Amino acid sequence: MNIKTMAKIILLVWSFLSSLSLNAQEIVSPNKKIKAAVSENAADQILFNIMYNNGAKYVEVLPNSHSGKILKDQQFADISLVKISGAKQIHDK
Repeated sequence: MNIKTMAKIILLVWSFLSSLSLNAQEIVSPNKKIKAAVSENAADQILFNIMYNNGAKYVEVLPNSHSGKILKDQQFADISLVKISGAKQIHDK
């Protein structure tokens, strides 16, 4: 999986996060290859996992990841929900 695909998946998850009340939720890509599940644990932390359908079954690509990420050059760990907006359809061109 390349960086561009991973960025699209993360964008999809963040879009999904902004439009739900957090009980366990999941969304599947139109071609049924990628599934993203979002949940909240007992410590009120938002977790997500990304699964890829390899033809026979879904395989976890990112299991139980926190909603923030820490990279060598930047931190995205203290992310909080600012507001919830309406759903928007996105079409790749």
